[in-house]
Amino acid sequence: MDKDIIKYLLNLLKPHKKSIILIFCLLTLSSLFSLSLPLFSKNLMDNGFIKGNYRLVIVLVSIIFLINIINVMLNLLKTKQRINIRYSIEYTLKKQAFNNLLNLKLEYFDKSNSVELIDVIETDINNISSISDENLIFVLTQIFNIIGGLVGLLLINFKLTVFVVLFIPLNYLITTYLSKRNNKITSKMILSFQDYSRNFGDTINGVKEIKAFNLYKFKENEFLKSVDETINLRKKLEFNSLLNGNSNQILIQILISILYIVGANEILNLRLSIGSIFVFITYSTYVTSPISAIINIKYYLSGIIPSTKRYIEFISLEKETVENKINLGIEGKKITFENV
Repeated sequence: MDKDIIKYLLNLLKPHKKSIILIFCLLTLSSLFSLSLPLFSKNLMDNGFIKGNYRLVIVLVSIIFLINIINVMLNLLKTKQRINIRYSIEYTLKKQAFNNLLNLKLEYFDKSNSVELIDVIETDINNISSISDENLIFVLTQIFNIIGGLVGLLLINFKLTVFVVLFIPLNYLITTYLSKRNNKITSKMILSFQDYSRNFGDTINGVKEIKAFNLYKFKENEFLKSVDETINLRKKLEFNSLLNGNSNQILIQILISILYIVGANEILNLRLSIGSIFVFITYSTYVTSPISAIINIKYYLSGIIPSTKRYIEFISLEKETVENKINLGIEGKKITFENV
């Protein structure tokens, strides 16, 4: 079923091929500029500061500043395109959901209420639209950064590169565990939120009966139980997301600490320059960050897939047949009043 859901999500992105290609081109340019920055920094450290070449420092600082400004401009263009894709998908899904509601059999509305419908549809569409968020759409272009980063690492020091490569499987195991946990919590939260919306809607629709039969305390307990369950699941989801982010930061910090310690030994033995170790650490982030993002695709999708599954089930509900619809025969005609 997950394969069908992934296929559905990819189909949502198909109408935006040109925008996605433009984003990839902008990202490639940005990556090229970013990969050149550590080399200028190395030259600045070794040949500028250490050798006291003030003129070279001015030139290299100017180049680094210009590259950073270009990267900011490229990032603005990328973000604008991504935002357009997101809200275009959201518009499409809301239009589809609305048309689907109008064509559903009346029996469906006997089992649901308006509050529940609005909350469920809005939540699902918001989650599905995040398929175009930076964490997912940009990660597909990070292969270039990984390759460039690895080449840079190998050219500087093979021994230190081994430590960077060993980081990858450990990160994968942690992220996979948290992804499965996130998927379970999200599925439970969707059902819990649906129960909450149904309960809230039933209370509003039946407020006269609640007052007439003095059911205040009963409805309050029922409502608070639903709220408590929803809040607890949301807390778990946020904490799980926090664990995922912090585990990546801790792993990267451990890696950087190891690189500093081992790199210091290489510098003392004159096998590396001071500038080289700083450049190496920069290139290691070009490898580890994209790999972490790629591994985290599974984590991000674990929050989208349950909503997509429910949305697909919603738009697949049985519709009224054309024969059952009432046709007043007034389409395209005008109603006028004369001598009233």
